[in-house]
Parts: sequence; C-alpha cells; structure tokens
Amino acid sequence: MGKIENIFRWVVLCFVSLFLFTFDLHSQNYGITLGLEYLRSEGDFRQFSSVPDAIPYYGSGTSFAPNLEAFYNIKIAKNLFLQSQIGIKYFPFKITAERDFSLLFDSTKVINDFLLHKKFTLEQNQLNPFFSLCLVLSPIQYLSFNAGFSLAFHSSSPNEISFSEMKYFKDSIPRFRTSTGNLPSGGRHKFPVSFSFVTGITYEPPFLSFGSIKLGISPYFSFGFSNLTNEFTSDIVAFGIRVNVSPRKLTEKITPAEPPLPKIIDSLPVPQNLPPVEEMETQPSPPQPESKNFIDIIPIYNGNYRVSPKVYLIRKNYENHVPLLNYVFFDYGSSRLDKRYVQLENQSDFNSDSLNYNNPLGVYWNILNIIGYRLQQNSKAKIRLVGCNSNIGEEYNNLELSKLRAENISKYLVRVWNIDPSRISIELRNLPQNFSNPNIPEGNQENQRVEILSDSPDILSPVTINEINSIFFPDTIRLKVTMKSETRRYKLNFFDTTFFGYNSVPSGKVDSFDVSLNKFFKDKNLDIAESFDDWICKEFRKKNPKRKEIYIYVEFFVDSTRESEVLCTSLPLFETIRNKALEVVDDEPVVIEFPEPSPKPNQKFSLLLFDFNSSKVNPNQIEFLRKIASKIEGARKITLIGHTDIIGERNYNIELSKARAEEVARILNLNSAQIIGVGSEQIRFDNKLPEGRFYSRTVEIVVEY
Repeated sequence: MGKIENIFRWVVLCFVSLFLFTFDLHSQNYGITLGLEYLRSEGDFRQFSSVPDAIPYYGSGTSFAPNLEAFYNIKIAKNLFLQSQIGIKYFPFKITAERDFSLLFDSTKVINDFLLHKKFTLEQNQLNPFFSLCLVLSPIQYLSFNAGFSLAFHSSSPNEISFSEMKYFKDSIPRFRTSTGNLPSGGRHKFPVSFSFVTGITYEPPFLSFGSIKLGISPYFSFGFSNLTNEFTSDIVAFGIRVNVSPRKLTEKITPAEPPLPKIIDSLPVPQNLPPVEEMETQPSPPQPESKNFIDIIPIYNGNYRVSPKVYLIRKNYENHVPLLNYVFFDYGSSRLDKRYVQLENQSDFNSDSLNYNNPLGVYWNILNIIGYRLQQNSKAKIRLVGCNSNIGEEYNNLELSKLRAENISKYLVRVWNIDPSRISIELRNLPQNFSNPNIPEGNQENQRVEILSDSPDILSPVTINEINSIFFPDTIRLKVTMKSETRRYKLNFFDTTFFGYNSVPSGKVDSFDVSLNKFFKDKNLDIAESFDDWICKEFRKKNPKRKEIYIYVEFFVDSTRESEVLCTSLPLFETIRNKALEVVDDEPVVIEFPEPSPKPNQKFSLLLFDFNSSKVNPNQIEFLRKIASKIEGARKITLIGHTDIIGERNYNIELSKARAEEVARILNLNSAQIIGVGSEQIRFDNKLPEGRFYSRTVEIVVEY
C-alpha cells in the first residue's frame, strides 16, 4: 500500500507543478483539463479458472469516470502538434454477468437439481494515474482534431469475484435454494494497465475567453482493453467530454513589429524634364481623439515606411467572354417558360453590366433578354425559332407542343423588347436536328427545347463582359495599434475582417501587423469596400464626403466585457489612370511610379459549346474563334483542355474531350499548343440541368503570357 501512496503523491506533485508553471509562462502550449466520461466494460467470466463452465458468461457494466489532467503541446510542423497529458482518473469499475435458465425449467424433468439463475460481479473503485500522447491537427482557428493513445495504471486489483445463484433441488422434499459467496480472481496482473486509442476534437470559441485565460470544449471517443486482474481482461469503450483551461496568447493574425517603426520618407531630387504627372496634395487622416489609445496607418513603399496614409488605386478594364447557349429548355409536356429563365416586365430593368463573368449559367438564364437587346441593337437581324420535343409519351409526334414552345418565346420578345414579329420565324420539328440520346432521361430532357438561330453572328456570339483589374500601390500597409496601460484588449475592424489584440502586462503596449492590399481584396468587391460605412465612422465621412476611403475603427476594452473607447481612422484611395504621380510631403517633391497592370494577364476562355456526343464546332462559333486568335498572339504557352458532361463511360469521355480540344487547335492553327482531355473529371456545372450538361461540353483555352 505504501508503494501505491508514493505513486499517487508523485503524480499529484507533478500535476501541481505543471499547473503553476502553466500560468507563469502564459503560453498556449500548456493547460489543464477537467473531464467526465461514460465508460462501458465487457468481458467473459470464463477467463477465471475458478469459473469452470462450457457456457459463456459475458458480462458488462457502465459507469461515469471523472478525470483531471495537465497537457503540454510540442509543435512538429505548421498546424501540427504533439500533445502529452498526465493526470488522475477515478475509475469506478463494476462488471456483472448473469445467466437465467428459468424459462427452461420443468420440475417433472429434473433428476437431481436444476440451476435457475447465476450472477457474477467483479467490482473495484480506484484512483488511477494515466498518461496520454496525441497528435493534434489545427487546420483552422479555434478548431483542432486529435488522435493518439492513453495508458492508465491500476493502483489495485480486486481479489475476489462475488457470485449468487438459485437452484432447484428434487429431494424427498423439492425446494429452491439461493446461495452467495466469493471466488478467487487470480490476483494482481503483472502489468495492471488500461490501454485505449483516443480520438476527438477541440473547439475553443472566442466568446469563452476571459482576460488572459481561454476555455475549450473537447468531446472524444476511446476504445481499448483493461488488465484488471491476472486472469481477466475486459474490453472498454468510452465517450467523454473535457473542458480545457489554458493561457491565451495573441491571435495568430497579428505579428508584432520587432523594432520601433522608423520615420522614413522617400525623398528624391526633382528630376529635370519630367513627363506630365498627376500632382496630388497630401490629405491628412481624420483627426484622432486625444488618448493614449490610438491607431496609425503606415503605407510601405519599397520596404520603407511613409507616415502619409495615402494609397493609389490603379484600374484597368479587360474583356472576358461567356459562350451563349442558343437553346431554351422546357419541362416534359409543358410549353411554359421555366422560372429559372429571367423574365422581365419592362426592358429597362435589364442591365448588361450586372452579368457576372464567373457565373456562365447566370448569364445563360438571361438569354431571352440578351437576344432581345441584341435584336434592338441590330435592326436588320432576324431570328428563327425551331420548336422541338422529345417524341416520347405525350410528346410523341406532338408538333402542336413544339409550336406552343416557340410561340411563347416569340411573344416574350415582342411584348417586352418590342421586336417586330416579321423578324421572327417559327419552324416545327419533333426531335432536334442534332438530338441528344433519346434512350436516356437526360437525353429526352435536352431534346425538349427551342433552338434560336439567326442570320447575323452578332445575335448569338459569346457575351462580352468588361472586368476591372485593380492594383493597389503600395501593396502593403502597416496597422499600428497603441494601447494604454488600463487597456486589456482591442478589436480592430478592417472592411469585413476583425483582428484581435491583448495586453497582459500593466504597462502600455504597441502591436503592429502588415496587410497586403492586393491579396486582401483579391476576392472581395472593392465597390462595396469603398462605400463601407459604419455608424461609428459617420462623423468622419461627413467631413470628407468626396474622398474614396475604407474606414477602420478600433474598440478598446478595459476588461473582457466593458468597452472604454472607440477610435476611427480611414485609408484614402486615390484613383489614377497615369503611370506616375508627384506627391508633396513636408514641402518635398516625391515622384512615384506605379506598376502597370499586365495588359495580358493569364486568361482562360471557355468559348465553345458542343452538341451531345459531338466534337464538331458550331458554325456561329467558328467566326468568333478567329476573332480571339489575335488575343492570344504572343502567348508563352497555350493549353487546350477538353471537357464532357457526366453521361457516358469514363474512357470514352476522355477521348471525346481530347477530340474537341484537337478540333479547336486545328481551327486556330495552334500546332504547338498542349492538348488535354479530362472528360468528366472536372465538372464545373450542375449536370442535373440540361444547360449544365451543355456548358460542360466545352474546350477551355488557358493562355499564359
């Protein structure tokens, strides 16, 4: 018993030492955990030599086991840690096996005696030290996944098995008798341990942070075995949850600046005979309230810091093209235009500038309005509507249905877009001329359509969408936040992103971190950014209504809940179309040369749509292919990637997609282009819709300059 007490004291001493060391270091690598698990144990009592029986005695038991532990993380790689844990677990073990033969009992067939019921119980309550080792993967902030093993040491083992049984004896006087007793358990195992594999997740919600302490919630699952005695091994399964308490460090998004920021200004002598440049007066940032809490915005030019918070925005327009599928699809047996097609009450509601290049299906669903708009712009152009059906079921030889479908499109163009009916002709068919496979549901769905044909290539040419490419100069700004001694944390809001900072020392503190504007706004709508408004910054906007700027405000807190102060500043954006500007800073001229947005950035064209099971380019697209030939002149590398829909076998689709890419290379005379056929391996559109399958039948032209 003295040996067990010494082990227990050693574990408690290590745990207390690690606990105190944790709060002294204020590091995220340490912490403590309080947990509770639901434990289930199972085993066969026939393992005991004292239970000789040919019939299995499988037993099971459940219990709740609280535990307390300390953990330490060792960083292995980015977002990957090795976590070691040591702690104490209360292990209330109880497993019971019962056999009931009462349903088989028949006193007339008993010769001597009959066992009606038998029960074995193995029980032991103990306090076990344990050790765990896990790999922890933290792919995103606040959430991590872990997997490893746990080894618990049994401080004692049960010496006996308790049992009870009921028998029927057929003597001169038949009677029932119940007896109880104990059997030997085989003694203590040589290695009295419980070994388990453990897996779980940890979530550290930001709202469960209190000053320099943060909490985490960790549900987990484990399974393994336990050598409770020398003769008995049980299987164990556990579900549990832990609450982690660990010191908090600054959020990973913030990288404190090492040295104090130097006050450096790029000053150049005034060159002679300068070309015309734009001259812009430096405008001051909105005034800051008088306080020890404040924020600075410092643009970084060529590695040097400028105190003047001025950023230039250089914009260039580029043309992108979206192929226009000239089919309108209908539901089975219906001539009504589906709701997914954009149908207007007034042509003035149509805005071609709102079409999104990155959403080809969204462009296609405006096909009726695009055709109507182009017919207005080309007053001599005419169109032909070919009504078709799937020629099965109620659509079999139903030319009347084909007619109604074409007439509904004609009526829309006449009513909304005021197109002269004489410019629209109607042709009727059952299956389309280039029909899809009529033996599958997808093919029938594609054949239920109206084809739009025109004598003018401009009516059905790909949709040209102007895209603005913006570049910030300088690319990097430094946000510098100063906290006074009473401030404990702050929250900085920059457009749609929030940065956090903490102050755990009694004196003031300065945080600074860099933001790459070109990366930050890469996938954001800059027009929204420029109009970004918040009630906190309204006063600053009123003073400078004509300036384009992004407002930044910081909330300072004296504790975890009480807000003490709010400061607001802004990032002015000056648009320019020239490649130089002359700044006047502290009465000194500074010439700034802007980087030119590449006139030919790497581009992708998906301009071709193919009919089902075809590699033939439609005639109305051949003319446009020749037009884009000039756009890819001077390219360093051209790759043609053929695609198909999901219909058909994989190998056949790969060959078909390659044939489509080769056909495009032949038309454009691209002998050195790389040809790739991917079949249906890179599906971009919803193939449950017929238009999604048609837009998947394409060739993508990737141009690298």
